[in-house]
Amino acid sequence: MTLKLQVDDILANFVSTHRHGLSYKRQIIVSQEEYPKVTSRIVKGYDVMSAQGSFYFIIPPIFTFLFFTNEMLKEKELKLRQYMQVVGVSTWVYWLSWVLTIGGVCLFQAFLMALCGVVFQFEFFL
Repeated sequence: MTLKLQVDDILANFVSTHRHGLSYKRQIIVSQEEYPKVTSRIVKGYDVMSAQGSFYFIIPPIFTFLFFTNEMLKEKELKLRQYMQVVGVSTWVYWLSWVLTIGGVCLFQAFLMALCGVVFQFEFFL
């Protein structure tokens, strides 16, 4: 900024002395002020979490559902359930293992989301 002011002073002095025949020295003085802050009428009182927060809290369960659906399809493709039946594992034990696994992951996920809500002080969790 200082270099620009010096160049502007030199150019102003050159123009005033050579073109107009003036013999006095010009000096450009610049002052800075803070840019005025205008309150926005559009987003006044707008809470992003209350308007769009539910979208972000539905995404983790959707990914969990897709992940476990993918795992169950892999088991079906590899016919692991039939192999377990040959070994002697009953059907209810197979489904109980899936219910406990998915339930444990969902419980952990719900606890983690509630903890994040409290840590970040979202209104819904307070």
